[in-house]
Amino acid sequence: MSSRLERCVPEFSVWNEQRRVVAGFLHELRGQSVLRLPNPGNGGDALMTLGTDQALARAGVHAETIDVDADVRGRTVLLAGGGNLVPPYGDLRAALSRFLGRAERIVLLPHSVRGHEDLVRRLDHSVTVFVRDRASAAHLHAVNPTLDVRLSHDMAFHLDVRAVLEDDALTARAHPLSRSVLHDAGLNEQDLSTWPSVDFFRADGEAIGQSVRTDADISQLFAFGLGAEQTRLAAWSVLHTVSLAAHVNTDRLHVGIASALLGVGCTLYAGSYDENAEVFGQSLSDVPTIRFVGPRFSAAAAKEHSRPDPLAAASAAVTIVIPTLDSAAYLDIVLDHWRSLTDLPVHVFVDGKSVDETAAVARKHAAHVHVVHNPDSVVEGLIGAVSRQLDTPWVLRFDDDELPTPALLRFVREAIGSEEVDAWAFPRYESAVSPDGALLLSTRFDPFEHRQWRLYRRDRVSYVSTIHTPGFDTDGLRLQTAPAEAAMVHLQWAVTDAQRRSAKVERYDRRGGLAAGTGWRHLILPEEEPSWQNRFRRLYVDGFDRVAQRIALRFPALTVRYGVYRPGDGIDFRNATGAPFAVSGWSVPEDGGQWSLGATSVLRIPLSEPLVNEATLTVEAAALFDVALGAQRVGVRVNDVHVAEWTFDTWDVVPQTATIPAAVAAGSESLHVRFEIFAPVSPADLGQSADARALGMRLVSARVAPSGDASSLPGSSRGRDQHGGGLLGAARGWGERAHGAAVACRGRLLMRIRRFCPPRPPARSRPVR
Repeated sequence: MSSRLERCVPEFSVWNEQRRVVAGFLHELRGQSVLRLPNPGNGGDALMTLGTDQALARAGVHAETIDVDADVRGRTVLLAGGGNLVPPYGDLRAALSRFLGRAERIVLLPHSVRGHEDLVRRLDHSVTVFVRDRASAAHLHAVNPTLDVRLSHDMAFHLDVRAVLEDDALTARAHPLSRSVLHDAGLNEQDLSTWPSVDFFRADGEAIGQSVRTDADISQLFAFGLGAEQTRLAAWSVLHTVSLAAHVNTDRLHVGIASALLGVGCTLYAGSYDENAEVFGQSLSDVPTIRFVGPRFSAAAAKEHSRPDPLAAASAAVTIVIPTLDSAAYLDIVLDHWRSLTDLPVHVFVDGKSVDETAAVARKHAAHVHVVHNPDSVVEGLIGAVSRQLDTPWVLRFDDDELPTPALLRFVREAIGSEEVDAWAFPRYESAVSPDGALLLSTRFDPFEHRQWRLYRRDRVSYVSTIHTPGFDTDGLRLQTAPAEAAMVHLQWAVTDAQRRSAKVERYDRRGGLAAGTGWRHLILPEEEPSWQNRFRRLYVDGFDRVAQRIALRFPALTVRYGVYRPGDGIDFRNATGAPFAVSGWSVPEDGGQWSLGATSVLRIPLSEPLVNEATLTVEAAALFDVALGAQRVGVRVNDVHVAEWTFDTWDVVPQTATIPAAVAAGSESLHVRFEIFAPVSPADLGQSADARALGMRLVSARVAPSGDASSLPGSSRGRDQHGGGLLGAARGWGERAHGAAVACRGRLLMRIRRFCPPRPPARSRPVR
């Protein structure tokens, strides 16, 4: 490496933040063997591929390179990062389509994603998508709200450029090849190192303009292929060529990233779509040597005043209505958000029973404020009176703790032109906010099951005041539900404390009976359920960063520390509650829990508070048992210390415990629980079914508690879920506990067992009891 580069190349640790999310994920795969599908091999792909190689090596993960025709049944497959899941490319789409339903787990490394809505809707719980920009995250969540999407950074940031350029053996092979390729392109290293700047613009179908002059498109020049040696040669050539320049001008994203990694000054230009702008905003905006030319960010992060108004010219057709009561504490945030999205007037109807400064706040932030008398104790009593005052055919009604997405307003613009629909429902995200101002989505509540009828023709509905209705009777109406991307965000948990929400439940009970209030308590007061904070994941919605940050600053006590475990609570692996903790070696959640896959399965349990002494890990689990094989044994290690060996000699779900010594537990802020399956076997090998997965233990629930705490024992009262009993309670329809296992007492539940268990062996091969 030249003396100039020795002085200017940033240390590898400078990029720790850009590597953190993916590196942490790969660490949980330590010791495993996975399959990996690379991208087609241009120079930029080589940087990502070699960065991925180095990241896997640091994590201790063995990866076998495959092609799209490989047999991936029961395996974990890593798909290379990049920008291949955008129109018009189809390679990654084809791979996802082929692997989906065959691979046990599919992990898409950091990507930019646009379009492909039909494919995105099909992605299920077996798929984890890392994205390298917020626009991709917003797009994926709009199309498939339940998809596991994680915001991170491009895989090229995992590349140790010093190690590559200081590899003497690689340099001896790559340098002559690089010089030859540059010579064939009419360039030489002396010119590149003496020019004040070098232009490395695209020369392919994504070029930003036919008139743009380029000295060389080095990503295309060094497209040597997909093999390990070709990747190393191409990555070295790109890095060395960029390192020669005093300053680089480019619209190639990975040439820009290479410049950043090398400390070379770079002007990065916008490309044919917003990939460069978005990745710059996510990963490079704080790098002093990189400058961006073009729209700094796309709509996902643009200044609010620059947004096109999705409801422009719609004022004669629709009126936006927000009824409100005692919302002074947060109404300004709500109205500011509406104003950032549309110039269409928002009409705020303040319930005259408000006792705070709601009316004053409304007048300060909205042009049309009406104080009205509500003869009822619920908002439904206002809808008819409010709607009759308006003069537009359509009404768009939102509660004061609900916010629209930009996609919803764009949908409204199209929907109000239809004569065939009387009312539209919108899927609703039940959301919270994290302490650092991130918008969160509850995985407990399905957005479509909780859809809301909020856009309606006021002259075609019959108004009612029944609780939990849209304020009108839907019988006989022509109804339609908007698509997933046209969603609304419900923030009642983020802006209203538990005391006020509890009073709401009591008010509903008085007004409509227990079914109206207490019957909805789980939605209104979800924090009353154990480990409720673990039922959240990040939600990326265009235009919501500022809203979430303002709410987090104003209501810090109402923020949710998601993905953190409170000792003593139960973790349920029969649903999404356990998903954040089951980091590697597990099946997707099934009705009966999650199966271990292969010889090793790992839980990672971040603790809300450090343990101070010895602790007990208690699980409810079953095993894939066959009398011919004998008992299934499972070793348990916590933070790399062996703590127990469990034996399963029955098909039944049984409790198992492991003592975590004080030397391991005390002061621990996170527990890595490693299950080592002595004899994983597939139901296919046993002749039980066609399931080819190598299974061992089925984990139903788990709990970690200080030793001696009764909550660590099955059947204790603390930390039970709403069903009660056992660690998490037997599901409805189960009989009394017998021999430590729940006994099914209804035929329909026996059918459920068969869905999540491989078939039992024939009766003659089962042990005599």
